[in-house]
Amino acid sequence: MPILAIVTDSFGAGSTPSPMLQAIAVILGRLLGMDVINASFGGRGYVASTGGGTFGSASTVAKAVERTPAAFLFLGGINDDLPGLAAASLAAFAAYAAAVPSAPQVVFGVQPSNATDTIATERATVNDAIRVSALASANVIAFHDMIGLPTATPPAA
Repeated sequence: MPILAIVTDSFGAGSTPSPMLQAIAVILGRLLGMDVINASFGGRGYVASTGGGTFGSASTVAKAVERTPAAFLFLGGINDDLPGLAAASLAAFAAYAAAVPSAPQVVFGVQPSNATDTIATERATVNDAIRVSALASANVIAFHDMIGLPTATPPAA
């Protein structure tokens, strides 16, 4: 059975607001018929860390690659702010590509969270920084914008 590694925050880790059996990592594994390595931790992001490391930290990468996944899925940035985000997300995608060069990466931007934060300009700007890094990364095969707000940088042609 193929293995999917999911790297995200509380939405995948099963902390509030998503109990573990309703977390996206568990649901995706069932829907896709894949084993899932859930390398998620509440409060985490590309630059944000609440003691569990960042998406690109050595400990997170080690957990995500422990059984050589067939693909990686990154979700979020809800905990992140802009300073250092572009460099950190680019470095994270590169770290996973170096660890498992054959595994494609799919990147989702900032997830919708509530009526005011989801539509805030800062969320669109964070989303844009992640998108630009994803599209500049060789192993990333797709980027999906879940909030659908105008971004500061036009898509690459």
